[in-house]
Amino acid sequence: MPELSTNFEFTINGSDTVQVNHPGDSTTEEYISAKVKGDGYYKGGDGYHTMSFKLSDFIGKLTVQGTLAIEPTADDWFDVELLNPNSLAGYSVDATGAVEVGVEITELDYTDKGTTISKIYNFTGNFVWVRVKVDSFVQGTINHIRMNY
Repeated sequence: MPELSTNFEFTINGSDTVQVNHPGDSTTEEYISAKVKGDGYYKGGDGYHTMSFKLSDFIGKLTVQGTLAIEPTADDWFDVELLNPNSLAGYSVDATGAVEVGVEITELDYTDKGTTISKIYNFTGNFVWVRVKVDSFVQGTINHIRMNY
């Protein structure tokens, strides 16, 4: 049975942590979280995932990545498109009544200024594993990144 909510952990200086603080110098940091089980790991799920990001004065980019491989290698990961459930601006309905989503992103780009935000995004796919890639990280804190499915 899947857990209700999973925190993404990053290994920094040999320690696993949920919260990632930039060292406060002029370096540009890059991290990849440990993989966590996606909905497809349990076979037969609906593939629906929700991500929660809590950031403080953050400057950088976050990318959610998934894989269908049971034992993934570096080449098995791909970027996952996220949908902002708080924005109805990207939704349209065609003549058949089908909902089309037009606001999809593969990267959360907060490189213009320090961003403090708690935000959720959804994505669908029977991914076996999911991870988060952080790059262009030059300032602030990742308080936590959580996933529920």
